[in-house]
This record gives sequence, structure tokens and C-alpha cells, in this order.
Amino acid sequence: MTKVQRLFLLLVICWAFLLAGAPQTRVKPAIAADSAGQESSSSSPAFAVCQGIFALCTEAVCDPVITKTPDGGKEIEFSCRCKVKVGYSAGANRPRTNPCEAVPTGTPTVGQQISSRYAPIKSYVACNNKRPWAWCLDSTCKVDHVDPNDPKKNSATCKCGVATGAPYVYVPPDGKYSRTGCDKEYISSATPEDVFQVTEFLTTPAGQNLPPSLPTLLVPPTLTPPPTPSPSH
Repeated sequence: MTKVQRLFLLLVICWAFLLAGAPQTRVKPAIAADSAGQESSSSSPAFAVCQGIFALCTEAVCDPVITKTPDGGKEIEFSCRCKVKVGYSAGANRPRTNPCEAVPTGTPTVGQQISSRYAPIKSYVACNNKRPWAWCLDSTCKVDHVDPNDPKKNSATCKCGVATGAPYVYVPPDGKYSRTGCDKEYISSATPEDVFQVTEFLTTPAGQNLPPSLPTLLVPPTLTPPPTPSPSH
């Protein structure tokens, strides 16, 4: 992360604390920690951009699912309702594998298995509370609806892990400030640090198929957000 992005991240965190109260200790999802560690342990980037069919969960609303394990315990995950897209997307780049092999091409079909991947967001609200949220990057999804006349209605259900920590990102579907996803719903999310990490990758030659830009932090209309610096190349 560049110096400018670190400064912006600090501003976002301080702004979230001002709006929502005391800070929490962030628990980073294991899959995100693993992908971030790849960059320091090898020459491979932490992410890979691929073209094809993918689930976009940045605006997804989720339901908690509790299942019993063989040992009598309980396992909790989220079932998230995500959009189905065709185009370029980013996911974790795992060593000694071709991440794009798991991204199907062509036209989506009902029942098809796809992965949840990242595409740039334009704006977000920083949530800072104790509600858990869903970590969906590279999660397994199943296409459950395809509309040949309106691809925007194509959808998939994704099984996502449970994560906690704040601030975390809520992307309002209409691009306007709202705390619905922070206070009333379970949502697919990430931390601002996660978003800036993948955004920085998209400024490199390996990520140029997706337009790199830092999203705008949305705040109540009566407040003025901190300025958004441009990503450094």
C-alpha cells in the first residue's frame, strides 16, 4: 500500500470511529490473510484478473445458516444472494495454479457452479459495529436464475464465511448514503484495507483490464467526507 493510500485508510478509519463509536479489533478472514501473504512469500501477485462468468457479491444481502457437525458442534456460514456477471474480475492468485481455470466462459446457465470475485466499487459506507459480515471472495456459488432478456437479473447463491471486525464496507445499491447494511442486514463485505489492497493491484500491469480507482466514502448529507487521493502508479 502506498503512502497516500495509508493516509486515506487512516482518514477512513478515524471517520468511521467518529460516526459509529469506539473501535474494535479486526479479525481478518483466513483466506484474505493467505492471499496477502503470497505477495511477500513469492514473486506472484496476491490477485489475478480473469475474464468470464463470476458472482459479484459487493451489494449482496445474506442469511446466516447453521448446520450441525459430525462431532455435535455447530458450523455457521452465510448464504448470500449475488449478481451474476460476465467480464473481467479479480480473485486470489494461488501459487502453482492457474486461477482463471476456475472461471467459466460463455453464457451462464442455471445450476452452473461459479466463484464469487471482485469488481471495482464506486462508493461505500464505513460500518463500525459488532455485527458479523460475510467474506465471499473466491467462495463457491451456484447460478439460480438466468434472464436472457435482462442479464442484470441473473443471480447466484454463494456460501460465504463469517468474518468480524471494523470498519467494514457496505455498498448501497443506489450509491447513496444509508446504514441499512450496517444496522439491519447481514451483508457481504470486506474492510477498507482489503478494498485498497486489491485497488492498488489493479493499478499494476497485471490488473489493467479493470479500471483502478479508489471508491468514494459516503457520509450523511450534513457531513463532509475526507478527500479521496488518486491511486499512485
